[in-house]
Amino acid sequence: MEDVELVGATLPKEGFARLDRDDNISLNKPFLAMEIERAVRSMGRFKAPGTDGFQPVFYQEGWDVVGDSVSKFVLEFFEMGILPKETNDALIVLIPKVVKPERTTQFRPISLCNALFKTITKAMVGRLKCVIDKLVGPAQASFIPGRLSADNIVVVQEAVHSMGCKKW
Repeated sequence: MEDVELVGATLPKEGFARLDRDDNISLNKPFLAMEIERAVRSMGRFKAPGTDGFQPVFYQEGWDVVGDSVSKFVLEFFEMGILPKETNDALIVLIPKVVKPERTTQFRPISLCNALFKTITKAMVGRLKCVIDKLVGPAQASFIPGRLSADNIVVVQEAVHSMGCKKW
């Protein structure tokens, strides 16, 4: 069986790379307070607040006061796997796409999550960044910086075109 070429990306015939032992060890090691602080500081300072009412700037500017509590909360989640129910609450807000919206299609819904929940997800993403290239195939457009979901349109067009050109 030979490799398949799709718009500049070659699909390996043996399948995608698997995570090796070192990757698994790295992903499974306990989280550190330093990773939690990095996650908090990586958030946009004035992003819209979630149900907790706090923007990331509150945690960033007051880290010397709230940092230990935030780190303890997040580290306990990673250790115990228990998330207080309200932590995952979100507000759904409709942002108008036009000046005077008259139909629901003229709104863009956004979800506002609280900063502690965002901290948990950002810490996990920080861990996954080191192995994401092994988890996402070369023909996948999402999840990789510089790739666009719209690139998939080109892949589909090429596949349909090549199918139409084949003599059965």
